[in-house]
Amino acid sequence: MKILAITHNYPHKDDPACGIFAARQLIGLKNEGADIIVVVPSAYAPNFINKYERYKLFRPRKLKVFAGIEPVEVRFLRPPGKRALLWDGASCYFRARRKIRLMHKQHPFDIIFARGFWMESDAAIRLGRYLNIPAAGVAIGSDVNMIPNISKKHHKHFIHIANSLDCVLSTGKNLADKIEAVSDHRVAVIGGVVDLDEFCLPDNKNTLRIEMGFSKKQLLLLFVGHLIKSKGIFELIRAVDFISRHISNFMLNICGQGDAIDDLKTMISHFGLQSKVNIIGNVDPGDMHKWYQISDLFVLPSYGEGMPNSLMEAMACGLPVIATAVGGIPYSVGTSGSAILVEPKNVNQIQKAMLKLMIDENLRKQMSQKARKVASMKFSIKKNSEKVMRILKDTIKPYKQRQML
Repeated sequence: MKILAITHNYPHKDDPACGIFAARQLIGLKNEGADIIVVVPSAYAPNFINKYERYKLFRPRKLKVFAGIEPVEVRFLRPPGKRALLWDGASCYFRARRKIRLMHKQHPFDIIFARGFWMESDAAIRLGRYLNIPAAGVAIGSDVNMIPNISKKHHKHFIHIANSLDCVLSTGKNLADKIEAVSDHRVAVIGGVVDLDEFCLPDNKNTLRIEMGFSKKQLLLLFVGHLIKSKGIFELIRAVDFISRHISNFMLNICGQGDAIDDLKTMISHFGLQSKVNIIGNVDPGDMHKWYQISDLFVLPSYGEGMPNSLMEAMACGLPVIATAVGGIPYSVGTSGSAILVEPKNVNQIQKAMLKLMIDENLRKQMSQKARKVASMKFSIKKNSEKVMRILKDTIKPYKQRQML
């Protein structure tokens, strides 16, 4: 099967963690026998705009190569602002069409696999019609939970995409429900893309802790994600401030970067938590598993999610989880006994859950065992890849049959 994959999130030299989950999924499909070319749309703007730091995402990126999958960057015009999202798919299509047509002539694609339900799927629909091949789209998170709510036009375009794809998949049940509500598609929930061999229980947690500069006796909490307000990071710091009055020997490690990092540092300083909160910054994807493995507890108090990859990785490493009951989280882990779910923005519930788990070591051990079990059942990249391959093959069949008539 020859697959043309489209994803705007893909690891690059300046940020090797960006889109690492997309890369892992494509590697998984390749391991199942797919021949893949990945196109990475990259927005650009006139130089007088993209020279400013706030528009750094508009600059060219040196993409990384994984498992022999050579990424092809396609630069498309995108003015700043949320209204421009409506035309991203069309702009990407017109800029990519000639290059992809030449690829298709040399080695015909069987299907387009768009990892993203907004711009990627919009472009895939147009390319599919142009090349007369099917287009499959994957809903990730904000592409369904946030963008369609910007305006009535955005929601109308969301409905158009939902009804125009040949096949729809999603990373979480809540995303599938929202798409099914506006289309005739039955949406397949494909689960996670976690390498269970890499993200696993540590052979010796204490030894690894010492290697990374932490005490064997210190209780280590972990947050992984973009440092933006909607990830609940400020509520998390307030909860840590409360916890610090009851427990002394702990540390919260924060892995990630984002626009709110300066405000976050100011808040940490305001509460005098410099000795309790450690901002790590971006972590090389090859080292990320170590941060989960040395930790005792994972906290993700987001306002909204699809099915967060960081949570799945944490559970694969046997971490008890405190997370908000949003997106696909309740469906995936809500009754498993591996997580305590709280309301978004509810600092009181977050700090109570943290205190409960930090005090009760036996409960953490019980939840750790259940977390790894859930990850093995639901988040395996191999199971994900096998399921996606079956779905894509079924989507291709009608096209192949029509071509034979």
